[in-house]
Amino acid sequence: MRVLIVHPYLLHGGAETAIVNLCGYLNSRGVDNTLITLAVEEDYFKDSNLNIKVKAASLNKNQIRKSESTQKALSLIPDALALRKLVSKCKNSCDVINPHNIPSAWASIKHNKPVAWMMNEAPNIYVNEAPSPMLKSVRNLARAKLLNNKAK
Repeated sequence: MRVLIVHPYLLHGGAETAIVNLCGYLNSRGVDNTLITLAVEEDYFKDSNLNIKVKAASLNKNQIRKSESTQKALSLIPDALALRKLVSKCKNSCDVINPHNIPSAWASIKHNKPVAWMMNEAPNIYVNEAPSPMLKSVRNLARAKLLNNKAK
C-alpha cells in the first residue's frame, strides 16, 4: 500500500503533529507514504528520525493564510489549486490519497484514486455561529454537494 498524505502547511501545531506521527506509524508498519504540502517550517524535522518523504511547493511562508473570515474561505482557492498540481504530479505513485483539512480535501478529489479524508480541525466555514451571508451561501453549497454525493 502506498499512501499520499496531503496537508496545506506543515507548521508547528496539533494537526501537523498528528500527521507527522501518522507518517512515522505508517513507516513502522512498512507502508510507503509521501507527505505533500505547500510550505514546511525549516526546523520542523530537525529532531525527527522518522524518515518522512516530503514534497513541498516553493511557496513563500509569508503567503500562508491564517485569518478567520469569509476572506479566508476565498483565499483557500489558490492553495487548493497549488495542492491539486502537487497531487496530480504524485498520484501515480500512490494507491490512496489521504488529505487532512481544507483545502487538501478539495485538491484530492477527481484523481481516480480512493480518498480517505481526515479533518483535524473544523474550519470557520462550518462552526461559525453567526456567519455572513457569503459564508452562509458557501456553507449551504458545501452541504448540498455532500448530500448529493452521499445519495449517489
